Amino acid sequence: MNHLEGIRVLDLGTRIAAPFCAGLLGEQGADVIKIEQPGTGDFMREIGPFLPAGGPAGGPDG
Repeated sequence: MNHLEGIRVLDLGTRIAAPFCAGLLGEQGADVIKIEQPGTGDFMREIGPFLPAGGPAGGPDG
């Protein structure tokens, strides 16, 4: 079920909290439009996944 289907979100944030929240809204069905600084973009693109691939955080694979 997409709770936020039909909602459009304009994401102007940088750093960790704003992009994370925009991602959560997108997972719930919102149409997220990300605006980034021309030329450099959001520095969060340079950071890899927070959790290791292959398992949940704290699990035997993570």
